[in-house]
Amino acid sequence: MSTWDLDPAHSQIEFAVKHMMVTTVRGQFRKFTVAVDFDEANPERSTVEAHIDASSIDTGMEARDAHLRSATSSMRPSIRSSCSVARTSSRAATAIGSTAI
Repeated sequence: MSTWDLDPAHSQIEFAVKHMMVTTVRGQFRKFTVAVDFDEANPERSTVEAHIDASSIDTGMEARDAHLRSATSSMRPSIRSSCSVARTSSRAATAIGSTAI
């Protein structure tokens, strides 16, 4: 088993969300950590764990970002996601996990 930490300088966590079924808001989180525990002998035992600082949201619109960071927003201070590999082939893997916002 080997552990890899994603380098934030060379990685991004991006999102796209439909707003009122009319437009798509795109953005990213600037502060996060992601660790991958990879088991080369048994890839299905591998896991991915991500922790995101929700206050680092950047949608390109400061007023919207400030609202999302405010006390009136339902967004939590951190986002946690964890995945495990459910199925593998010689060239591909499917990860299944959960995200807590």
